[in-house]
Amino acid sequence: MTAEINHLMDYEEKAAKELRNAEFRALQAQINPHFLYNTLDNICALAELDEKETLIQLVMNLSSFYRSSLSNGKMHISIGQELEISRAYLEILQIRYFHKFDFTITCPEALKNYSCIKLLLQPILENSIYHGIKGLDRHGILHIEAEDAGDCIRFTISDNGRGFSKEDYEKIWQQDADHFGIKSIQQRILLYYGPGYGLSMESPQTGGCITVITLPKQEGLPCH
Repeated sequence: MTAEINHLMDYEEKAAKELRNAEFRALQAQINPHFLYNTLDNICALAELDEKETLIQLVMNLSSFYRSSLSNGKMHISIGQELEISRAYLEILQIRYFHKFDFTITCPEALKNYSCIKLLLQPILENSIYHGIKGLDRHGILHIEAEDAGDCIRFTISDNGRGFSKEDYEKIWQQDADHFGIKSIQQRILLYYGPGYGLSMESPQTGGCITVITLPKQEGLPCH
């Protein structure tokens, strides 16, 4: 019986690792092709227009985004690195959408060396831009804040976009929804950190969207 219990535990552990890897591959597959192709189209357009400075900025941000995202295949990176991915990603989209939005990122220096799962914020930022800010007839604003919450680290991502209805919220958690990345984040958080952590979303009456992610404090490698 002891042998059977050990075998079952080994199986469950292996299955959990495989599921984590599958979720991560799914997330990568979602962001890599179309994002890269669209950015390459932007690079070609800027080259034709001889917009040298903007072209250099775009190429540097694209390089930074993929270098940090790939990170030698590591599943966990520092919060500082995750925020660098977010910055590069948003600056690329600022160029693509002709500075339709501005953004801020705030994080205490003391938190930047803690660890988090890679590509934690990118799907939320994508959701804010494509489903919230892109269709606005006014300038968009997006804030990313990381804060110390005692034994936890809390990320708050807020925007002044169109928000979402109850029906939209339900669609977010469907497997085949356009917002698949949001559901993937929740699944990955639960797999890595357990049921005490996760993601919540709300759309205030004043509009926009607020997403909160709560993670445990885990020491990581230096962010540089």
